[in-house]
Amino acid sequence: MIGALLALWWPKQNIMRHRHARGGTIWGGAVVFVAVLILWRLANHESTFWYQGGLAVYAFGTCVVIVAALQPIGPVRTVLTFRPLVWLGLISYGAYLFHWPVFLWVDDRTGLSEWPLFILRVAITLVLAVASYFLLEAPVWRGAMSKRTGLVLAPSVAGVALVAAVIVGVIQPPPIDLQNAVGATARPGANTKFPDTPTVGVYGDSTAFTLGLGFGGWTQSHPDILWSNGGWAGMGCGTLETARRYRGRVVSYPDGCRNWVKTWERAANDSHNNAAMVLVGPWEVAETQVPGEKGYRVIGDQVLDDAIRAKLIEAVGVLRASGARVVLLTSPDIDTGRANGRSPKNKPPETDPKRMARFNQILREVAASRDGVTVIDLNGWIKAQGDADYRIRPDGVHYTWDGGGAVAEWLGAEMARSIGGHPT
Repeated sequence: MIGALLALWWPKQNIMRHRHARGGTIWGGAVVFVAVLILWRLANHESTFWYQGGLAVYAFGTCVVIVAALQPIGPVRTVLTFRPLVWLGLISYGAYLFHWPVFLWVDDRTGLSEWPLFILRVAITLVLAVASYFLLEAPVWRGAMSKRTGLVLAPSVAGVALVAAVIVGVIQPPPIDLQNAVGATARPGANTKFPDTPTVGVYGDSTAFTLGLGFGGWTQSHPDILWSNGGWAGMGCGTLETARRYRGRVVSYPDGCRNWVKTWERAANDSHNNAAMVLVGPWEVAETQVPGEKGYRVIGDQVLDDAIRAKLIEAVGVLRASGARVVLLTSPDIDTGRANGRSPKNKPPETDPKRMARFNQILREVAASRDGVTVIDLNGWIKAQGDADYRIRPDGVHYTWDGGGAVAEWLGAEMARSIGGHPT
């Protein structure tokens, strides 16, 4: 919208005839251009700032760069008239349209590190964009495309755009209140809690959320054994509030997950449960920054191990302080990129079982260091299911409703025994 307003405003203005105005535009545009380039690399796209006026500010800055590029001289014009960039501008619409579905498709099928993955993404995107330019865009501009060809190609390109828009729309859901989520998805005819049934809050990341839904549904069918009551689970919420390198790309820490220990503390104090069930792990086996450092470490590194252990001990402490017994679930090995019942040929490094084994060892060390904390071996149970895991966790990480329910048939009895409930 801001760009459209600029296009309407610009031809009617004579302001650039003044030398000082032109000079301010040229050099002010250069400063904004550098700022835009820095934002491309460093901006956290998950920050709420962008959706509270930040995108409008960015769009205005882009208009400043465009006006600077329209001047007869200046650094912005010099850079943007570089021939490869001009050529890229010709195919920019196709590159914009195709890049996101290409990136997602490639990410699901390779275990490449950051730069090789980036080069492959860009190469495929450029090939598709060039094809789109010569086969669709340029013929339309020249009026050389037949109606029949247009009727075939145009809907195809629109379909790609629609799929990309749908995919973008489902990325990074916010942290979830599990009690409200389970209540909204309860099966018809679910029972209500018995007066003396132990209550359990579920805490953790997206794996805790998806398992918690199935577990909560199971408790509503077994109100005499356990009852799921609140907790807090956040999508993308690893233990360390730092960037991770996951599936070959850097993933910023979500704003909604920050200060998660305090959030757990509030949820635990509000719910007054008999027990807290904790499940984390997939983010901990990714390459992770330790607070205060720029580089990345892998679990098994003593510095990273100590940082994860300290954060888990802090979290367990606030849950225990609420009066709840704490049950730590070992995290199952992850199979990132699993689809249609098949594992990827090239597995990313975070799927190495040795990494998860080390994390689960840290969990046990944390449990051993505190009274009222026990461990249930979810990882061992999942492994024992063999190929059934493809139905329980179709993407190799998260649980379906029925998959979570299948786990809960075993886990519910284990939880009841662990916290002194009624495992019958």
